[in-house]
Amino acid sequence: MVCRTLTIDRPTVHFESLPREVLDTELDHFIRWFNDSKKEASLDPLLRAAITQIWFVTLHTLNDGNGRITR
Repeated sequence: MVCRTLTIDRPTVHFESLPREVLDTELDHFIRWFNDSKKEASLDPLLRAAITQIWFVTLHTLNDGNGRITR
């Protein structure tokens, strides 16, 4: 096992967000799905909430990460 001390000049990157030019399109897809899925009676509301959460976190729309949203 390798132990590393994290420093500001060598951060550990766990996830990189989408490029800005792709983000707008992906957000449009997400919003369209979110609005359309309201009408889908066969989709359990809890499952819809989970899909919404994972999709939004994956899009990673916030500059400082989505940590507050995931907690």
